[in-house]
Amino acid sequence: TAEMPHQTTSYVPDISLLKNLCLSEYDGKVSDDVLTYFPSSNLPLDVSSRFKRLFEVRECWNEDDIEPFLKDVVREDESVVQILLKNALLKEKGKWIAKP
Repeated sequence: TAEMPHQTTSYVPDISLLKNLCLSEYDGKVSDDVLTYFPSSNLPLDVSSRFKRLFEVRECWNEDDIEPFLKDVVREDESVVQILLKNALLKEKGKWIAKP
């Protein structure tokens, strides 16, 4: 019979593995981020509809946080930054908000 690995309190999961599956929020109350299930596969494939949905969920996005939710709609001849420039406004370095 196979043995199950022992559980340990020192294991820290790699959050980057969940980048396109959840939203990470720090609420200031706990020592770790709060994760909310939010799979990119449930987002619209239409780029403008996807941006609309993303900005309904979060008013301002860090570039690193929004990138995983855009990778599957970026064409081969463009970058994530190019698609952001077309569909969002740069609030400050690395922070994006919805176009009015």
